[in-house]
Amino acid sequence: VTRKWNCYFNMPKGNKHCKHNRTLIALGCEEGQQILSETSLKQPTFVPAYAKQTQRTTCGLVSVATLFNANVLATQQWTNTTLPYTEHNMLAEFPNDLAQKLFQRGTSLGEMGHYLTEIGCSLTVHPANTCIAGSQEFRQALKQTLTHNNVSEGVLINYTTDLVGRGGGGHWSPVAAFHEKKDLVLVMDCWGYPCWVNVVDCFNAMDTTVGNTGKKRGFIRVMELPPDLQFLGDTEEQDAA
Repeated sequence: VTRKWNCYFNMPKGNKHCKHNRTLIALGCEEGQQILSETSLKQPTFVPAYAKQTQRTTCGLVSVATLFNANVLATQQWTNTTLPYTEHNMLAEFPNDLAQKLFQRGTSLGEMGHYLTEIGCSLTVHPANTCIAGSQEFRQALKQTLTHNNVSEGVLINYTTDLVGRGGGGHWSPVAAFHEKKDLVLVMDCWGYPCWVNVVDCFNAMDTTVGNTGKKRGFIRVMELPPDLQFLGDTEEQDAA
């Protein structure tokens, strides 16, 4: 993939910080891209795989679709300008009892883990309160997942949007890169903008409780995608669109 990160994002190139919070570094600015160039802990095909959600409740499905798209773009000769997976066709390609609920009302950490397991992923679920080493456990997962640019693996985070300056609602995003020396993680925010955020801030946003359920948010480390992952939809119709 030779396309530049800038062409996928709406942030002005010269704007160093994200729109809502000056502690975040927008990927679309010069500093954001410099940080990306400095680290080897990244998944390059997240560039063209990045997509925004079109409905408020579909951040989880879009995050999974982004992970799947990154794999398809890296391993298959995908020439269509339309991304193979979207929040909509995920329901058709990977249906189960949870899929429609995820689309209509969003998903908790446990539900996402259950959904991914049912559709064939190998994964571990990490509620923040079970991470004995705290943010260090998150760092370790990032390094293990991103070290070899392995697009069959990925990290999805479930956090409050305080992290990206939009109040305290729950949200999902995939992670595309980790700069170990600067202790920054690249959060591909599918509602706002992709941004570099501090790892401790990111973990603290995951270490929050969902409503009055007593259940914590956290992250999922996907170690293996469904076997023979490919787009099963009507590609001829897409090519004609």
